[in-house]
Amino acid sequence: MDTIILLDDIDLLAQWKESEWIRQKKTYPAAQTPSVVLAARRQVLAIPPDQKGMLPDPKTSVASFLQADLPSQPPRLVFEKAEKAFHHDPPTEDLQGMNFRMRPIPPKPFIEKLEQSFGQAWFDGASSVVDSRYKQSRLPLYVLTYWREMSRVLEKMARWHTASKWLDRYVQKHGHNDMTNKVHTILDNLAWGADLRAYGAATTTDTLAILLSEAWLDDELIDMLTTHLASRVRGRPDLEKCLAVVTLSFQHCILAYSGKRPDGPVPTVLLDIKERVNSGIQQLYFPANLENTHWVAFHVDFNARIIQYGDSQVAQPSKAKTGPVQRLVKAIQAWSRAELRIELQNLGNTLVHGLQKDSSSCGVTNVR
Repeated sequence: MDTIILLDDIDLLAQWKESEWIRQKKTYPAAQTPSVVLAARRQVLAIPPDQKGMLPDPKTSVASFLQADLPSQPPRLVFEKAEKAFHHDPPTEDLQGMNFRMRPIPPKPFIEKLEQSFGQAWFDGASSVVDSRYKQSRLPLYVLTYWREMSRVLEKMARWHTASKWLDRYVQKHGHNDMTNKVHTILDNLAWGADLRAYGAATTTDTLAILLSEAWLDDELIDMLTTHLASRVRGRPDLEKCLAVVTLSFQHCILAYSGKRPDGPVPTVLLDIKERVNSGIQQLYFPANLENTHWVAFHVDFNARIIQYGDSQVAQPSKAKTGPVQRLVKAIQAWSRAELRIELQNLGNTLVHGLQKDSSSCGVTNVR
């Protein structure tokens, strides 16, 4: 739910007539909400500028963010039903009240239920949200936005706390070195939740916290690492003319292709690879996400007419006879046969690769 006042909203709000919508016994049109209603909704739920300071600045450094005092969010609290939490009377306090800043926010599922119930409650004339945990506490409707955003902030803080503790354990075991010192310097300067637009990513900086953990690398990070590798290849003219590294989009498009042209336009990534192969590209490398449980590196040699992969959980050369690896191999073979007139032989798990010693390092071994 977008609560930012958009430039286009100015014209829409000029058309908004509250008397035609609010307290008119109308049903909130959740399925096909008119633009003018959405604009008015965004305005009602927007946190006033003088109260936005209740949320930590996403550009604050990770190190400073970890020292911030923020409200808690208990996983379970006793609340009324969401639709009964709205009241027609005006608020009795705002977000800057003396006792509000450290007040625990409701559990995430309850916040979601409040947001789902808001539209109809607003149409019925609701002016405030009752916080039944506190006597005579009626909060402005935009507290829904605050609670939702603070819930996200707490999730990000938990992620960064996990990363910080992992780093502390690493230092205790291995001591300080150039690498850990660089990481601490980065955390002193890196914004904890700012937008991250690098190596094809469209995410926020807290995604990087996964790198300081034993967690499985997600699609966003694998794509960023792969895009970085691709940029290094492009920086080497001797490699660029014969080798290509592509992101997960290739796997997605290949599986959708299924041996025949898809309905509608052919995905750009497939057209690009076909053109590059016809122009002389011989080697293709890409990562594969196997059912969100495992990463495997793939290699196609169009000149030698072979396809192979490196599975970090398997040491010996082998061929998968069933499962996601085999399905992907067959999809690549079908695409190559139909579009390039090249029959690829499956060599199986013969691509040189590292071996993981745990259950989560497949992503790292995949891009090394």
